[in-house]
Amino acid sequence: MPCVSVVYNPIAKEMFSAIEKGGAYLNGRPISVSTAKSMSEAAVATEAGYDRSDDGVALQLNRMDQMLRVGKAQSFRMHGCCTHNLTSLACGRIDAYYEGKDVTSGPKPWDFAAAALIVSEAGGYIGNMEGGELDIFSGRGAAAATAELFGEVIELLSNAEALSN
Repeated sequence: MPCVSVVYNPIAKEMFSAIEKGGAYLNGRPISVSTAKSMSEAAVATEAGYDRSDDGVALQLNRMDQMLRVGKAQSFRMHGCCTHNLTSLACGRIDAYYEGKDVTSGPKPWDFAAAALIVSEAGGYIGNMEGGELDIFSGRGAAAATAELFGEVIELLSNAEALSN
């Protein structure tokens, strides 16, 4: 993971930044993740990805079903950008995020690298879809505001993977 990150959204004129062990900022003001501890109080974001095969679409639908029906998420969002989703999580606009299938059909390193540090420095949890350390080259990742919510996201993603196999 990088030790310094900057993400700029020119449309909203928002600059997110973080320095390892130095906190996360939005336009120079400190930011932090929300306090959501369960899916039932969470706004969740993802992206549809690039895989339009029957298996790829089934996986996405199973994941959404797990988050909405089983986890009872408050709301579901697709902003169209991995980095935007992660910076939204870092400043408390959303509570959880997941995306990806593999290196071909998921987010690329440039989608994860800078924003992952911003999430971590804002107090969030980010890792792979199995709950381990994030590999920015894998094309798969998950993040959440709190440890409790991260665990629930990982469990629901695992259930979706099992249904898809």
